[in-house]
Amino acid sequence: MTSILADNREANNNNALGLKPFFKGKVEALEIAVRDGTQNLRRLEAQRNELNSRGLCSSFHRQCA
Repeated sequence: MTSILADNREANNNNALGLKPFFKGKVEALEIAVRDGTQNLRRLEAQRNELNSRGLCSSFHRQCA
């Protein structure tokens, strides 16, 4: 009975060690995706602000403000 419990603990430890790097990699990939998206958003906002400061209208607006 004790060898079964020891085997189960060892299997759980091996499983936890295998899952930790897997999820760490997933989290890192998602952090990169968020960072890239944030940079893209800032770039687009800057581009919009530049166009607005020039007084250029977008194709969706008929009148410039």
